[in-house]
Amino acid sequence: MGMTIDKAIEFFNGLECHTPQAKDARDVAIDTMRKYQQLQADYENRLKADMVAMLTDIQLEIEELDVSDVVPEYQDGAEETREYISDLLQQKIDALKGE
Repeated sequence: MGMTIDKAIEFFNGLECHTPQAKDARDVAIDTMRKYQQLQADYENRLKADMVAMLTDIQLEIEELDVSDVVPEYQDGAEETREYISDLLQQKIDALKGE
């Protein structure tokens, strides 16, 4: 298993630098790793937001489904199924939002 970014930063922070050039190189490496961490976090947040938007769109479409043309004896079951699916989607949305 590879070294995590946090472990790499910790490693570089612990390095003794005996010349200004070595210190500069260490600082550049640490800065680059921190920028990568931020890019990764930004990407993951955008991805979650996109997934929430897609699930919300699907949820709205399901909630708007007209079950009035379903055979009357199956209408209650169709409504319950629609509510179940909508609730399931809401759970997924909440999990992505961290709620």
